[in-house]
Amino acid sequence: MLACKSNPLKVEQEETTEIDFSGLDEISTKGVEVNIAIVGKSGSGRLSFVNAIRGLKDSDENAARKGVEMTSKESISYSQAENPNLKFSILPSIDQETFPAFQSFLEYVEIEKFDAFLIFTAEMFNKRHVILTKKIKSSNKPIFLIRTNIENHNHAEDPNEEKIFQEIKEGLVENLKEVHSDENKTYLISNNHPDKWDFEKLAKAIADSLPSPKKECFNKIPKIQNLIAMENFQNFLKGTVQ
Repeated sequence: MLACKSNPLKVEQEETTEIDFSGLDEISTKGVEVNIAIVGKSGSGRLSFVNAIRGLKDSDENAARKGVEMTSKESISYSQAENPNLKFSILPSIDQETFPAFQSFLEYVEIEKFDAFLIFTAEMFNKRHVILTKKIKSSNKPIFLIRTNIENHNHAEDPNEEKIFQEIKEGLVENLKEVHSDENKTYLISNNHPDKWDFEKLAKAIADSLPSPKKECFNKIPKIQNLIAMENFQNFLKGTVQ
């Protein structure tokens, strides 16, 4: 009977060597470079962000050091040993002390060499932020407007936290109405609390703004990998509930 016959395909399957796909991600991003421009005044949280997005504390050995960028007129780039092709380039401070004539800063910035621009402030955005934003937008580069030190205005234990958060964001949108009208493209973050407010939303938005395989290169950051893993786990849970 047919059911009693041996199955030669079974033997063949057992002898087949399995293919290792573990290195395909590395191959797909080999030689791919991503350069993220970090822009703002000294003290606006740029260095702390570069540390936080890489999963480092300011006191860690490979962390960006505060004070280094205060008077420098040169860009300073930071990467990770395990992901050297992803660079966060801190541009010189846009304050008046560093560039009395802002036009000289605009001429200094080589927009085309960067994949995205992150513009930081610890207060309200000023005229220099607006001028720079307009120039970057004209080049069609991804741009993210970021308000840091949000914890100084929004205590974690405040029962009206969400309301205060929304008021600050609405004020930020009003502050930027000349160049930006969408509150979903402005971000309120705390580098000291990367698990709160818009930090994770910002990290994901940066990744999503990059074309493949640059996106895959950016996604190698442990912080992003954790977000992806959490998102996948949440989707799994939703699937089991349905």
